[in-house]
Amino acid sequence: MQKCISYCTCERFDFKNLVSSFEEKYKVTKYKNVLLIAEKSWICLVFDYWSIIAWWVQYDNIKRLLEDLKGFEINSYDEIIREEFYYEEKSRDRVKIANDVINLTSDDIEEKLAVSHWIAQSMKLIFFENKVENTIQISKNIP
Repeated sequence: MQKCISYCTCERFDFKNLVSSFEEKYKVTKYKNVLLIAEKSWICLVFDYWSIIAWWVQYDNIKRLLEDLKGFEINSYDEIIREEFYYEEKSRDRVKIANDVINLTSDDIEEKLAVSHWIAQSMKLIFFENKVENTIQISKNIP
């Protein structure tokens, strides 16, 4: 099984400047609101709306990438939201999640892009759920 790690570090990225800067440092492909960074042994998808999804990436690589992204963050968070997922690439008829494992049909980048959108939106939900929970805890003693 492989590991996929997702991060939320800020409200959003200065995407225009991020893309032009990263084109000089990394092998990148820009989609509508996603920057695909493809290195030899890993890929990372940076969504303009705050999420970073890394596939196959090692700790040193993601640490360097997160540092490079800091300069493009708008309204950085005090605490980074991080989630880990495990996945398998098997020949199946469809992508599915079973027993907390993402089962992919292939190693196709477009398939990882589609799943990454789901993970990014899931991370956004986690963020808002945490904000609601914090608000409830702060205000629970107000009559």
